[in-house]
Amino acid sequence: MSMNQLQPELLKILALGKTNQTSIMTRLDQLYRDFGALNIAKWRHISNKKNSLLHALVEKELPEVVSHIILEHKFDVNIRRDSDGLSPLQLAAENENFEMCELLKELGAEDIQTEDVSQWSPDEDREKALNIIWLDLEMTSIEDPEILECAVIITDKDLHELAQGKSSFIFMQSQKRK
Repeated sequence: MSMNQLQPELLKILALGKTNQTSIMTRLDQLYRDFGALNIAKWRHISNKKNSLLHALVEKELPEVVSHIILEHKFDVNIRRDSDGLSPLQLAAENENFEMCELLKELGAEDIQTEDVSQWSPDEDREKALNIIWLDLEMTSIEDPEILECAVIITDKDLHELAQGKSSFIFMQSQKRK
C-alpha cells in the first residue's frame, strides 16, 4: 500500500476525536499491519505544519492513543516536527497542555534535547549552512593594526561565488589616542 492511501486513512482517524480513543487505537493497529511502522513514522500531515502522527495526536489531546503508539508500536517520543523542529513535548508545553507534558515525560520524552539540526532542516537550509563568508581587511599596519576597509564575499562549499559587496566598507579613523 502506498503513502497516498495512508494519508486519507490517517486523516479519517484523526477526525474521530477524544471520545473515540479506543476506536482510534484499533484502527491505528490495523494501519500498522497494512502499511508498516516505517511508513507510519514517515507520514506527515501536509496541511498542518507537517506534523508527524505523534504531533497530531498531541495536538488533538489524545493521551491514551499517544501512550499506545509509543508503547505498542515503539514510535519515537522525541521525533521533531519538520516545519519548526519542535518535539511532541515542546508542542504540548507550547499549547500549555501540562497533563500531556507529564505523560510524554513518563514515556521517555527528554526535556532538553541536543540534536544536529541538519537532520530536520530542509535540504536548502542544509546547503546554505555550508556557505563560506570571506572577509578581506585592509589594515593600517601589522604592529598597531586598525581596519581601514573591509570587503565581503560569500561562496558555496565548492568556492563558487554567490554574492559580493558592491563596494567595500570604509572605516573612519579618529585621531589616535595617547
